[in-house]
Formats: sequence, C-alpha cells, structure tokens
Amino acid sequence: MTLQDTANKLLAKSKGILAADESDSNIGKRFDKYNIEKTSDMRRAWRELLFSTPKIESGLSGVILFDETIRQKASTGEPFADFLSKRGILPGIKVDQKTEPFKSPLSRGVPRSSDCVPSEPCAEGEVGGVTPDEEVTKGLSGLSERLAEYAKMGAVFTKWRAVIRIGETIPTDACLLENAKRLAEYAKKSQEAGLVPVIEPEVLLDGTRSGCVCQPRRNCREYASRVYSLGTQRSPGYCLSFRRPNSGGSDGASE
Repeated sequence: MTLQDTANKLLAKSKGILAADESDSNIGKRFDKYNIEKTSDMRRAWRELLFSTPKIESGLSGVILFDETIRQKASTGEPFADFLSKRGILPGIKVDQKTEPFKSPLSRGVPRSSDCVPSEPCAEGEVGGVTPDEEVTKGLSGLSERLAEYAKMGAVFTKWRAVIRIGETIPTDACLLENAKRLAEYAKKSQEAGLVPVIEPEVLLDGTRSGCVCQPRRNCREYASRVYSLGTQRSPGYCLSFRRPNSGGSDGASE
C-alpha cells in the first residue's frame, strides 16, 4: 500500500482516528479516579477493551498507539498492531517525545509578524534565550531508527504533536517556525520509512485570544515543500476567540 493509499484510507468516509496514545502518567490519572491499579498489564487490558469493542471498525479508520502498547499483545496472543489490522483498522504510533522550553534567538516581547524572520531557529536541544511559556516538541534524535522498528511492528502511520500557546506576545514567529521545521523534518523521516505522518499543530484552548491566529505564513512553506503532501494527514487546531482561565498545563488525552 502506497503512502497515498494509506492516507486515503485514514480519511475513509464516516470514520475517524482513535487517539489511544496516552502516556503512562496521563492514563494513570484516569485510573486513579477509579482506584485502578497502574500496571502495564492493566493498561494492556484497558486498550484491549477499547480495541475489541463490537463493530468498532465501522467507525474507525485508524488507532494511534503508545510505544508500550504497540509492543503488547491482545489476549489472543496477537500483537495489537496485527489485532487491529485484522479488523480493518490501520495501526499508528505516536513518535514525539514530549516538549521542551523554546530557546529563541529573538528577545521576549517581539510581536508576531509574517515579515519577522529569525536568523536561524535553534536546533533541538540547542541553548539559546528562553521564551517564557513557549515550547517545542522533542523526538527527532534517533527518530529514523525508531520509525524503522515501528514499521516492522506493523505501524503504517505516525503522529507528532506541536504545542502552540496563545498570549499577548506569543506565539512568536521564531517558535512557530521552529515547530514547523520539526514537524516537516518528522514528516519527511516518516515518509522515508514508508509511514504516513499525521501532522498535529495543536493550538491550546487555555488562555486569552482576540481572534484567529492561524494565518498563512509564507516562511513555513520552505519546510512544507520537503514533504509529499498527498502522503500526509493534517490535524487542524481550533481557531476561536474566547477567554478561559489557564489550567496550568497542556495535559491531554493524546499527549
């Protein structure tokens, strides 16, 4: 199956993608509410309960798995990737590795502008000036090797989540460009491994905003041009005007 074939199947009419890629800490919070033991086998049993739901394949085109889950097996003895594939559901895998503070060459407080271009965004892990409240996603180091392993385990698509926070002076162009750079590099490596990348720039709902900040930015096109567009899936973020108290974190089901 080609990258475009996989992408088209993920977009099957009247179907969606289940994000079952909660980290151990996030799923642990859910277990705590019901006094459920936080063990690997209990997490395996919970995922199997979801994946074995009768007729679930009628509404799901794919499932995003966590690293632990893709290595586990259903009670039938089949790896979860094979278990899903036999039901006509495409197995995917989350490949980003949380976030780190954004280290920007720009000073804090520089307003957003499509003409404001940093001389060069910092590389992953590079030391620079920290922009408060902005972050970028980690995971490029060793990604090609991990993708090759996941492909052998049966994964056919991947997911990478970039966190975009909204505030008076953020997001800065430097942070948007760095996230775009990493998303494009991730997507390129995924396609080279034969896996369809799901590109997820997530605009967080916390905070205050006056309008849409999802305006086109010509400087991001350089990175997008490196990726085969028909072999990708893009996960759109919200674009609303509202005010909501900050919850103090970006915790989410698919984090």
